[in-house]
Amino acid sequence: MSKRSARPRAVHAKPAWEMLYGINPVEEALIARRRRVRRLYLKGGSPSQRLTRIRDLAAERGVSATFLPAPELEVLCGSAHHQGSALECAPLSPGEEAEALNRAAGAGAVTLALDQVEDPQNFGAVVRNCAGFGAAALVVPRHHSAPLSPAASKASAGTLESFPVYAAANLPRFLDACRKRGIWIAGTAESGETPLHRFDAPLPLLVVLGSEGRGMRPLEWRAGCVPGHRLRFNLEGRPRGKAAPANISPDPEAEVWGVLYRITRADLVRLDATEGIPGWRYRHLWVEAKDGKGNRLSAVTYIADGNRTDGRPSLRYITLLRDGARAHGLPEHWLSHLDGVRPAE
Repeated sequence: MSKRSARPRAVHAKPAWEMLYGINPVEEALIARRRRVRRLYLKGGSPSQRLTRIRDLAAERGVSATFLPAPELEVLCGSAHHQGSALECAPLSPGEEAEALNRAAGAGAVTLALDQVEDPQNFGAVVRNCAGFGAAALVVPRHHSAPLSPAASKASAGTLESFPVYAAANLPRFLDACRKRGIWIAGTAESGETPLHRFDAPLPLLVVLGSEGRGMRPLEWRAGCVPGHRLRFNLEGRPRGKAAPANISPDPEAEVWGVLYRITRADLVRLDATEGIPGWRYRHLWVEAKDGKGNRLSAVTYIADGNRTDGRPSLRYITLLRDGARAHGLPEHWLSHLDGVRPAE
């Protein structure tokens, strides 16, 4: 496969300031002092005891309060649930995974990991429960996870402002590092055999919760490639609504890089039922793959029939491929190849 020059990537920087709202989040942020603060806004009129305390905490940080009518506060926050207070402050950032590993390895520690939970309400509720049950920390993937946003802080009743949350660049690799440190790993699944209240947990323990839709991802995976094939961008035969995670075609001069998951035959049957396999012009393709260390193994993917010549992929499709390749640490030459693919106009 010929190498292609990398195209410039857009960098989406965090905003310098955001608007935190709600009595508990604002008060906890001022107490925790993990954020830089810029301005405090309070509802006009006679302040309640809680709002007076918030005003005093802000004054200790050298920030005075600006009083606004409730409708203006709602516009400022983008939410009617401001409870009379809003704090313009710097975004909250997760901690580094090296520190998360040390916390998770602590004597008697119970740590929670979320696998691609992207809803801020669910994320905030989990943070609140972690603090309530005495968890040591919460670990999330750096990508495809709910941000530490004002909405998540509000859902956590302000707990997010002080509870330790860490981001792992690659969650499966982080779990593998935990195993090497002697940390037990437990996953939650609908098909599990042991109810949580009957689980005799060894310590230290890390519990993995899956996402809202499909649950926990398979944890045993590796980067790998399929030699003698290339990516195809002619998906006219792809059934509407189906995933078609890869579509490849024979090419002796090329190779396709991706993620290889270890699954059982039963897993494959369940996945086929979800994807509608076998279907019209949509089927399995068994290939000989190899992992990053050169070990050869059999693999299966789904392909859809299409036109004889390639078209251009949609911007959404190629963006998903690029983001997934970077999140899983695929080789630089493959990232450059994906960056060089032009999407449809």
